[in-house]
Amino acid sequence: MAEANKFFEAKEENSYTHLQDLEALCQTFHYEGVPLDLYRWLLFPFSLGGKVKEWHKATSREAKGKWSELVGNFCLHYFPLPKVLKLRREVVNFLQKDEESLVEAWTCFQTLLKQGPDLSIDENMCAQTFYMAIKASRMHLDGSSRGSFLRLTAKAGIELLGKIAENEALHKY
Repeated sequence: MAEANKFFEAKEENSYTHLQDLEALCQTFHYEGVPLDLYRWLLFPFSLGGKVKEWHKATSREAKGKWSELVGNFCLHYFPLPKVLKLRREVVNFLQKDEESLVEAWTCFQTLLKQGPDLSIDENMCAQTFYMAIKASRMHLDGSSRGSFLRLTAKAGIELLGKIAENEALHKY
């Protein structure tokens, strides 16, 4: 199963989403009493291909069985700082597309946030950035929050967006 989704370092590949997929796979095999890191460590090389597999052979010895060290090295190597900064810029400069609904924009924004490491953007900044990014749906969001979305706490605002997304999903069918 790990071999079905190999990471080869192609431009369109994302080391963080690759690790998320590997994590989901490891969770399906997890037995009580067996450390999850053991599954990660054992399956990881099978999820790599080409030069990345060679990188693993050279680097895994240095990590000495420590999954956190190996995955940290993997992320630094295949998701370097310039790529992190580019992703952060994409998040901060996010804009709702012309024909995009509020929920579609919110889903796109959330997906963007999950495409890399922690970007050190707190919940307040995320909520404010998203609000400023939506033009067509801003009145809908303000109305749903009894006047002003920006007066809500970040947690309440994010919960409200989740409820709006749930409601829209219910009305699709």
